Amino acid sequence: MLRSLVGSEMCIRDRYMTRLRSATHWDGHYCGDGVKITRQLRYSSDHPLETLDIVEPLIRNSEKNTKLPILYIHGGAFIAASSELMLHSIDFLGRNGYTVYSIDYPLAPENKHPAALISVLKALAYVRQQHGVNRCVMFGDSAGGSLAATATALLGSKSALSQLETQTGVSLSDMKFPEVDRLLCLYPILDAQASFEGASLPVSIGLKFIYDCYAPADGSGFCFCSMRDHITSSFPKTLLMAGKSDPIYKSSLRGRELLQDRGVQVDYKEYPATHAFLGFPAGWVLPSEFRQSAVDSLEDILSWLADKPIPTHTRAKQPLVPWHDRALGFMEAGLLSGTAPLLIYLMLGSASWIGFTLYGLWMVAVSAGPCCFLVEAWQTA
Repeated sequence: MLRSLVGSEMCIRDRYMTRLRSATHWDGHYCGDGVKITRQLRYSSDHPLETLDIVEPLIRNSEKNTKLPILYIHGGAFIAASSELMLHSIDFLGRNGYTVYSIDYPLAPENKHPAALISVLKALAYVRQQHGVNRCVMFGDSAGGSLAATATALLGSKSALSQLETQTGVSLSDMKFPEVDRLLCLYPILDAQASFEGASLPVSIGLKFIYDCYAPADGSGFCFCSMRDHITSSFPKTLLMAGKSDPIYKSSLRGRELLQDRGVQVDYKEYPATHAFLGFPAGWVLPSEFRQSAVDSLEDILSWLADKPIPTHTRAKQPLVPWHDRALGFMEAGLLSGTAPLLIYLMLGSASWIGFTLYGLWMVAVSAGPCCFLVEAWQTA
């Protein structure tokens, strides 16, 4: 009952936040511009979250499109987020001629491993059967990167797929999947143990909570590196992207080492930011290295997908963000973390003028958001 209520609330919040999304994306375009978005197509009837959204170019070139479709799997620590919430961070692919199938999947803790992994396989079978996708790119960030990499490993190993079929009772051998041409992982969770290396106490507590929510009851492995016995040199070409300041970046290093040991072609790019640097709107107040990492990674992704060399020292130009977008971004951050100032106010005490001032200023800033919409609407009318 709690999950159904929370799930409904998350769905409403995700839709609301998508409508409020800061207009300027990291490529300088307004989010949603130049793309057509088809929402909530059901790829399976087994779970209410087994749906996908399609992001595709609004205007296609008359020439034959040779760009491979992309199956995108959102992050969120296996327990949160959604396709809708993350659409703003992948619509640049649609503007560059790619069709993206962005999936939702059952979340933990109610749905432990391998529920989400099974859903990814169902989505792959669906896009082949219903949309004629015979070859694709797998793309995932954070927990989605783990699912993308693990699903890719499964598709390359009949024995692993058979074991999963026996374990779950799902008829995977009857499904026909597209060939995975290449794999793209942004700050992925590829090795659970490696993610604890050098982590601070708060990060370790958070990771343990996440893994306890998602890990199977029998204690078996659930990350990509647990598939090491099924990974061979036939594994697709892979790009791993990680933030040097990300507490879990060593997880990406372990994944790279494993693939290199198997003779797989692996490209690796490291950025000065922390986790999720491509997942936030450009209008938010973010550190300079975070913003630079976002625009650089966007350019690197497009270069890699086009089989162009990834620059060693990319310094892409950051987009200019209008003032009303910045104000709107501040409001969005306030809505997502709106309890923080209230907690500060309560901790400092109602008699504290500091707490009262902080909370009052925060509420004024958040309440000013609708004015930004009016200004933006007036300027674009």
